Amino acid sequence: MPARSRQPHALENGSPAPSSLESNAKSGNATVVAVLLDTGNLVLVPSRNASDQVLWQSFDHIGDTWLPGAKLRRDKLSAVIQQGMTSWRSRGDPAPGPYTLQPDPSGAGYWNGETFVDTPEVTGSGLYSEFLFATTDQEDYITYTLADNSTVYRFVMDVSGQVQALLWMEDLQAWNLIYSEPRTRCQVPRACGAFGVCSESTFDECLCVRGFRPRDAARWGLRDYAGGCVRNAELRCGKNGSNNDSDRFYLMLGVRLPDDGRAATGAPSSSGYCERACLDDCTCSAYAFNGSCILWHGDLQNLGNFYVGTDIGDLYIRLAATELPGCRSHNKWRAVEIAVGALAIVCLVVATSVLVVRINMSRRRAMKGRFNRQVNARTISAELVGQRAATQNCSVLVSRARCIKH
Repeated sequence: MPARSRQPHALENGSPAPSSLESNAKSGNATVVAVLLDTGNLVLVPSRNASDQVLWQSFDHIGDTWLPGAKLRRDKLSAVIQQGMTSWRSRGDPAPGPYTLQPDPSGAGYWNGETFVDTPEVTGSGLYSEFLFATTDQEDYITYTLADNSTVYRFVMDVSGQVQALLWMEDLQAWNLIYSEPRTRCQVPRACGAFGVCSESTFDECLCVRGFRPRDAARWGLRDYAGGCVRNAELRCGKNGSNNDSDRFYLMLGVRLPDDGRAATGAPSSSGYCERACLDDCTCSAYAFNGSCILWHGDLQNLGNFYVGTDIGDLYIRLAATELPGCRSHNKWRAVEIAVGALAIVCLVVATSVLVVRINMSRRRAMKGRFNRQVNARTISAELVGQRAATQNCSVLVSRARCIKH
C-alpha cells in the first residue's frame, strides 16, 4: 500500500500513526480506493481520478473521537441527531457506551456567535483558526479547524463521561489534557450508576453503598459503572407479617444527596416520624431530615463522598435488617428490656429481704456483747455492698439490651 502523506493525523493504538495510507479494491469492473487523508479522515472513492466523489468517509461516523474538520450534526427536517460523539462502553470495550456529545436539539444553546458562553476554555487556547456553530436549511452543525495544520489534536468522549480535548506532545510522546467538561469525574451525571458512590479522593472512582454489590463485577473491574449496584439482601417490607425482621437504615454523613427527592406528605416534624414515613412505603429507598423530611423512591443516583456543594446532607439508606447485625427488631429488644427489668426488680427484692433478715438477727444478738455487734456491723456492711453490686449488675444487663442504629 503506497503512502500518500507524511502528516501523522491518523490515530493508531492511541497515538498518531506514522503516515496515511491508500488501498485499492475491485468490485466487478469498478475500482474503489481507500485513502487516509492528512486530516485523519478515511475516505472511499471510486477511482484515483475521481477522488472528489466520496462514497463513504469516516468523518460521517465519528465514534468517540472528533477530529478537526469533522462535524457534529443535527438534521433540522427530521430533528434527528445525525452525528455525535459516543463513548466506549469501557476502556477495553469499544461498543457504544452511555455518554454522547451532540448538538442541542433545541438550538444553539449558549452560542454567542463566537464561542459557547459556558465553556470559554474551548476557544480560548489559541489553537483554533475557527470554532463554529452553523445552521442551514437542512442541518445544524458544529465544526472546528486548527491554526497550525501540523498540530495533532482531538476531542474525545471519554468512558468517564467527560469530554476531553487532547494535544499530542511530540517530545513527550504523550497526549496532554487541555480541557475537560465536566471538570471533575463526580460532576458527570449518574457516573456510578444506581446506589454507587462517586469519590474524587480515592483510587476507586466508584464504590457501592454498604449492603450493595456491583451488578456486573467484571465490567465494574473495567471501570464500566453504568450497571450500578444491587442489594445483597432484599428488603422485608411487605413480605412478613410482623416487625421482627423489619428493615433498618444505614446513616451516611455529609454526602451529596441523590436526585429526585420528594417532600413527605403530612410534614413529619422529626427524624423519627420521617423514618416511619419511609418504612410505611415499600418503595422508599432512603430519607433525609433537616427540618423537613425528604424521601427517595427506587434507585438512588448521583451519590457522592467528599463533595463540596449546596446539596449535601445526612442520608439514611434503607437496608434489610441482616445487613445491620448490631441492630435487631424494636419489638424483640423491647421484650428483652422488659425481661431484664423484671430480673433487676427480683434482684433488688432478694437483696432487700436478705438485708432485713440480717438486721433483725443482729438486733437479737445485740445483747450478747460488743464483739458480736461489731461482727454484725461488718455483716451489714458486706450485705450493703452486695446489694449495690447486684443492682449495678442488673443495670449493666439493661444497658446492654439497647439497639444501636448504624
